[in-house]
Amino acid sequence: MTGQSQPFPESLKTPLRDLGLQIAGTRLEPIVAEFMAELEAAKVPIKPRCYLSTEWGVPFGTIAIGLPFYLARPDLTELHAERVGHVEGFNRADILRYLRHEMGHVVNYAYRLYDSEEWVKLFGAITQPYLEDYRPSPFSRRYVRHLPGWYAQKHPDEDWSETFAVWMTPGKDWRAEYAQWPTALAKLEYCDRTIEALRTRAPVTVSDELDEDVGELQYSLDQFYERISTD
Repeated sequence: MTGQSQPFPESLKTPLRDLGLQIAGTRLEPIVAEFMAELEAAKVPIKPRCYLSTEWGVPFGTIAIGLPFYLARPDLTELHAERVGHVEGFNRADILRYLRHEMGHVVNYAYRLYDSEEWVKLFGAITQPYLEDYRPSPFSRRYVRHLPGWYAQKHPDEDWSETFAVWMTPGKDWRAEYAQWPTALAKLEYCDRTIEALRTRAPVTVSDELDEDVGELQYSLDQFYERISTD
């Protein structure tokens, strides 16, 4: 997609809020429904609120999962791939992979697991600096592997969320897969015990406050990609 051959009708100058983007009625709707069914099958005791935002993420202290707006329409996905060079959520399986990871944040924040002594002992303090640039150890067996880039090694919050994502992935025999990785396995066993215990506990917070809800963003597609290029 180059030059004047934009496949979508809106101008690149149109505010994002005026593009009418939503999860309902798009390819994301059945994927989110499948994800919710996975949560039900895994007996995860809390359900998130899903919405379209500028990137994947869960605002700290909430149970709201933001999905990138460009996944809602194929033309916007194509535009994003052209402008950025890659798409986080390029197909159904990949989108589910990201949703499982973000759900780890939801559980962590809803029950404030990060305050518990055992969580800190296994994953580290959530107050550790969050650095975008980190140097992973590709051969480490202390962390599970789920998202690309050895993402569990980025921060304790990501370590937990990656662990949770592996735990809840349907059909994954994580005990067998990580049998020779004692530290990673201990984290998975903690996750398994914790989710079971949470089934009889009320969450500490159920805030679903949104961050960068695409329905409220005044800047345009052009401005969005200009911001990305300068970050």
